[in-house]
Amino acid sequence: MNEESYRAFLESDAKIAEAKIVEGEAKDIDRKVRQRRRAPEPDPDEIARLEAESQELEEKAETLREEAGGAVNIQQPLGGWEAIPEETRMTHRMRLRGVTGDELAWAFLALRLLAREGRLGAHESHGEGYFRAEYDLRLAVDGGDFTPAGTLRIEDFDVQIEGANPEIEAARERSGSLLDETAGNPE
Repeated sequence: MNEESYRAFLESDAKIAEAKIVEGEAKDIDRKVRQRRRAPEPDPDEIARLEAESQELEEKAETLREEAGGAVNIQQPLGGWEAIPEETRMTHRMRLRGVTGDELAWAFLALRLLAREGRLGAHESHGEGYFRAEYDLRLAVDGGDFTPAGTLRIEDFDVQIEGANPEIEAARERSGSLLDETAGNPE
């Protein structure tokens, strides 16, 4: 990948990541609107303010996606790019909603399996390169605001968590036993 294409790729990636974050903020506000509407005495002014804020965020996300050339899609061509240079930082986020402890353990199992394979690829049936990842974990209980819940790292072919709350740590530990159970059964 030449330097100009690389810079363009990083700019596009940054805008897409920002669009996803802004879109997530809009969804969080939409959740608050639904909560406020269910209140015994809903405040119409606050609801209208939150709805306007959500709409602004949705419009900003759409603008960012347009500036980036559209939402990323597996069907999009890579424009002749051969590889992403080593140590490239890319951003994205994952969100799990309304999950049980067991479902969270299965999500950690999926991350552990990805970490064990250690390779990613695009538009191919096989991976082409090793990776490291770091996620700031946040937890919202019963529709409340998100609070920090630790840091998850994928490196050295495993998933590590630092500073996790007990529920998240228990799910990560359970994923280890699920990994052992599935080791002999690739289905």
